[in-house]
Amino acid sequence: MSDEVQGVAFGGPLERLRQAARVDLPRLADEYAQIRNACETTTSYDDRLDRPGYFGSPMLKNSWTQLRDVVWSAAGETSDNLWELSRGLDAALARFVHEDTTAAAEMLKIRNQVEGDRSTGNDEWTAGHDDGHYPR
Repeated sequence: MSDEVQGVAFGGPLERLRQAARVDLPRLADEYAQIRNACETTTSYDDRLDRPGYFGSPMLKNSWTQLRDVVWSAAGETSDNLWELSRGLDAALARFVHEDTTAAAEMLKIRNQVEGDRSTGNDEWTAGHDDGHYPR
């Protein structure tokens, strides 16, 4: 990211990350879980690929079951990983928001102490800056 995002503009990307953690990643994990579950239900069809009279030895069935098992394992692991990623991202965002809120409250507390009072007339941060235009 070439442009640093700060302040209020930072809220949009944080909300997008929260949506990814709570909506997008779990949906994707469910898609992979459905693929895994579909592979489990196809075990009842394994015998249909066992046609020694047509194919000879059960080579097709063996190849099919190996492929099915690889897809089942990969889809299941991917689903689990996406789910864990969504939980981790959600926890990290919650921690960030908590820490940021705590830091903002502490900064406001210290700012009020440094200013001496809460009067807007004693707010050096908004009073402006002397840019040095002095007569020569």
